[in-house]
Amino acid sequence: MSESVTKIVNNGDQQGACLTWVGAALRKGLEGGPVSITLGRPEEKRTLPQNSKTHAIYYDLKTQAVIVMPGRRIVLNDYTEAEVKALVVVWFAKERELEGRPLRKPPRTVLCPITGQNITVRPSTAEDFGKRDTAEFIEWLHALGADTGVIWGDPATAAFSEYREAQQ
Repeated sequence: MSESVTKIVNNGDQQGACLTWVGAALRKGLEGGPVSITLGRPEEKRTLPQNSKTHAIYYDLKTQAVIVMPGRRIVLNDYTEAEVKALVVVWFAKERELEGRPLRKPPRTVLCPITGQNITVRPSTAEDFGKRDTAEFIEWLHALGADTGVIWGDPATAAFSEYREAQQ
């Protein structure tokens, strides 16, 4: 099983402690075989305007989207807002996975030790989606709405127009 740990270094004063931590992690990791070490900058967090856009789009999807597929008709208004959000995040993550571009923190399934039920824990769009993932998610949500008969309300239309203008 692959384990990933992220440490953020904000200034040069943390360099020594970071190198000590990397050395200890490397020694421990090598006990189980080869180790991969990646160095990079953390992705920027999503912006407040992105947050507003996704919530406006969620509302229109929840109240209007009807997904029709062979043997199924999924009316998103039959679900709560939290359920719609969970569903679309998991669907988006699955599509990214099928494209060979999984999210940094994809949904995971946990077996409840008491009930024996499988519980899907979706990534948090606030904590686990950076600026780029959120931008792609907004595009994906807009396409989902277009494919499912959504007529965008003023907040979603304005939010998406602003988003598109910012991308050019």
